[in-house]
Amino acid sequence: MTEAIAAEATSGPLTKAERMRRVRQRKKNGLRCLQIEVRDSEITALIAQGYLAAEQRRDLVAVQEALYLLLERVLPPAAVARNG
Repeated sequence: MTEAIAAEATSGPLTKAERMRRVRQRKKNGLRCLQIEVRDSEITALIAQGYLAAEQRRDLVAVQEALYLLLERVLPPAAVARNG
């Protein structure tokens, strides 16, 4: 999943058709796209727990990947397998 995020983050502006294709693909994969707010203290906690390197604190893709790693560790394997 993280490879797809990196690829999407580096691409240029998307056409309406491409955005719709991605929405449909996510839905097919059982995924939802959410926008969340993360506190600086939560990023600090990701660093302290080893999910994120300190120098990546301002790298949005790296923070997103760290959150994915955290969720994969915290959620039961069945929940990850169903949607991943």
